[in-house]
Amino acid sequence: MIALGKRLKILDGALAVFEAKGFHAAAVPEIAAASSVAVGTIYRHFPTKEALGEALLAAWQERFNADVLAPYPATATPRAALRLTWRRMAGFARSFPAAQRFLDLHHHASYAGPASAAAEAALHQGMRELADWGRRQGVMKPLPPEALTALLRGSLAGLARYAAVAGVIPQTLIDDMEDCLWNAVATRT
Repeated sequence: MIALGKRLKILDGALAVFEAKGFHAAAVPEIAAASSVAVGTIYRHFPTKEALGEALLAAWQERFNADVLAPYPATATPRAALRLTWRRMAGFARSFPAAQRFLDLHHHASYAGPASAAAEAALHQGMRELADWGRRQGVMKPLPPEALTALLRGSLAGLARYAAVAGVIPQTLIDDMEDCLWNAVATRT
């Protein structure tokens, strides 16, 4: 249990440093200082900085997916499901602003691994199911699920960038953006 506590401290410290400086500019001694552990402790839990980045990325992607991809209520319509998906994404960003900025405003190619790829695939599958459902119901445009993912994640990244100055994404912006998102994907009747 003590080892798990130190591992979590390291991940928390790494998030703070990576989010502030970027992965490549972050030094392991800085991560150790932010984690309140010795440099050697980091290497006992993660053999390389890349392994630490991979673990951090996968952990936050999995948490994001757990929040966003939870089942919809049985009575949900595609419109309600898009609203709920957006609100879950925005709720994550409001609850974990540093993690949101780390996920969407940083380039992860140099350390993303199989767990990260699996988490990304799960998110895309959830968006595919939502896009297909809306298209079958005739209420959403026939857009590729990648476009729906990009629209939602891109909007969230833009609001997260705005909120980096303000602190947290204002609820009024979340509400207004949700209407814009639906208008972007809804069929015109």
